[in-house]
Amino acid sequence: MTAVMRKGPLSLTSQCSENNIKVAALLEYTCERGTYGAGCKETCGRCRDGNQCSINNGTCLTGCDAGFKEDLCKTACDRGSYGYSCKETCGHCRDVSQCSNINGWCLTGCDPGYQGDLCKTSCDRGSYGSECNETCGHCRDADQCSINNGTCLTGCDARFKGDLCKTSKC
Repeated sequence: MTAVMRKGPLSLTSQCSENNIKVAALLEYTCERGTYGAGCKETCGRCRDGNQCSINNGTCLTGCDAGFKEDLCKTACDRGSYGYSCKETCGHCRDVSQCSNINGWCLTGCDPGYQGDLCKTSCDRGSYGSECNETCGHCRDADQCSINNGTCLTGCDARFKGDLCKTSKC
């Protein structure tokens, strides 16, 4: 990439000692989009909305795109965080290292008891397990079925037995 020279205000002066005449020279430049630094040889980070970074030091003037942090926006969010400025917390991902640093989606699914792309939604009443695909048994209190493993926390309905209350006593 090359620097794009353009005219601007005069900025440097030098004196000729013979005639005591001041001479000015212009050294202002801009870089092509996505570059910065001496000779525009450095690449900008992930600036918000694709905006240009500072041509002097590469700082993203409008902040970072989702999933990136620090002034240069070249560092991904830490594990377990995502979004703009990495301020969002990943949900109950099966593997937190597989939480997208950009949008928080759990790429390998949710821990048992949670559902949805972000794995932040508990299973609905009466369901449990991986992606909430299992049905609770006949718990004494339907609200007391563990969303993780289906165990009836307050025991079984009078006609059923076992940890999951799915076995009939008859």
